[in-house]
Amino acid sequence: MNLTQYELGYIAGFFDGEGCVYYNGSHRYCQVNIGQQNPAILNWIESRIGGSVYRAGANYWIWKKSAVLEVLEFLKLLEPYCIGKNVDIRLGIAHCEAQIAKGRQTKKIIAYRSKTA
Repeated sequence: MNLTQYELGYIAGFFDGEGCVYYNGSHRYCQVNIGQQNPAILNWIESRIGGSVYRAGANYWIWKKSAVLEVLEFLKLLEPYCIGKNVDIRLGIAHCEAQIAKGRQTKKIIAYRSKTA
């Protein structure tokens, strides 16, 4: 991800106010999302950092990332900039790292482990 400081700060602030970190240890599940009535900002976020945007109701849209490595990268990127969700972000990072430690030996996980070893 190649973001300017302005973009990073904007996304972090938006996530701090409107975002969620979900995880479930027993199912190796971790996800981040942002809900919003206007999809324009979510589409912009998707264009800058990936993920996907989908309609979740008549006037409600959600941007999300759910691949554990993508979630981990996103959380680590935003951690220094978020204030309100700092505890949730740290718990999400710990959960993602635990899932990677227990996870399947995919090429992406092997590459991540070699970078962090």
